[in-house]
Amino acid sequence: MAVAALTQRAHHCAAAARVPVYPVVGVDARDRVETLLSDPALDSVASPRQAAVLLVAGALPSYLGTDLKRLHDQLPHPRTTASWCAEPPPIPASLTLGNGISPSDALVAAHGELYLGRRESESDLLPDEPPAPWQGVGEHGQGGEGMMGGKPFGRPMAMTGQDPRDALPLDAVTVDAGPFLSTWPPGLKLRLTLQGDVVTEAALLHPPFRQTEIEAPFRRALREPVAIAELERARAAHHLRALARFLETRELRALRMRFIRKADAVVAGELRTLESLRRYFRLSGAALAIGRGLGTPTEGDCACLQGPALRAAGADRDARTDHPVYRRLGFRPVCGGRGDTASRLGQWLAEAEQSLALAEAAGDVRAEFPDGIEGPTGPIRDAAGELPSWDLESLLTGLEWDEMVAVLASFDVAALRQVRPAVPAELADQGEHS
Repeated sequence: MAVAALTQRAHHCAAAARVPVYPVVGVDARDRVETLLSDPALDSVASPRQAAVLLVAGALPSYLGTDLKRLHDQLPHPRTTASWCAEPPPIPASLTLGNGISPSDALVAAHGELYLGRRESESDLLPDEPPAPWQGVGEHGQGGEGMMGGKPFGRPMAMTGQDPRDALPLDAVTVDAGPFLSTWPPGLKLRLTLQGDVVTEAALLHPPFRQTEIEAPFRRALREPVAIAELERARAAHHLRALARFLETRELRALRMRFIRKADAVVAGELRTLESLRRYFRLSGAALAIGRGLGTPTEGDCACLQGPALRAAGADRDARTDHPVYRRLGFRPVCGGRGDTASRLGQWLAEAEQSLALAEAAGDVRAEFPDGIEGPTGPIRDAAGELPSWDLESLLTGLEWDEMVAVLASFDVAALRQVRPAVPAELADQGEHS
């Protein structure tokens, strides 16, 4: 009786706690998911093994269904899936958000029902079997091949190779990372060969999902006059959210939430200076911990980039320069110099501050941009041609895992989508190139 009472009390305590949510973000859903998860009642966790709710938002390609099912089955019981999509997601969802109840309230209610036994926990979506057949394979029936090689107990064995730093022999293993890692751009999937935590080979299997929510006012400005203040506040909000995602990779979650809330305040016209945010960012040491020169593209690759990533390398290319309204406002592009990871972070912050100043100076001035406009990640035109690709793989080779994550977080999704995949995404995710 005492055990039952304690168990019931534990369930009530769990039901009243913050809702641990693991977000799976699809096309054009990242900003609204980040705003939702800034609610104090929700806790965006770093691993599916810490979550009770799997939140699936935005459009997801069907060929990623197996990856999503594998992710779902890692959640411990009790668990549920919430869909925040216009179309049905690739996996079954017990809860659909957006039916007249705020998404936050719906997630809190579902979480409470799970722990109070009023909502059934979801079963596994994939069979419980090893990644590869192994029983009865090899001399000892464990899937190995002699002393080395094979797939012992269904998992590939690490093979010895030269460490790129000191040429000493070290085991290397090849793994697919993504497409739903919490600190990576949503949809990004890489095939990595690792020696310890050092990347010796990298290949892009799946680019990150398109995220163009913030571009709405800029695309509207191609067809009709739009307030300069609205455009520049949207630009500043984009850059602040980009910095918030970088802070997440440094595990500075409180500061990350501050940046997201300030980004929302910027869009609403409630914030006119970023002086306090710059001070918090500097005191956090997030940028100081990044090595000088880390993640610097070659000169040829820099020429393929656009927007803040290009200007961080010293180029003054910005479509606003030649627009008469911006000329009257005294606009001149902010430019970095080194083009490395720290420069790209500094570029976001400097351009966000400049955009707020432009919004304040412009007042109610409206303008139209029929020939194209500088968006948050680069030029936007009605009939944009295909952009040149650049080499991300060589940029990541030789980096430690933490350095690689920092480099990835310093690029816009638009820049990462310019990287040519090693194989077609559909084939990579169906395992035909494993």
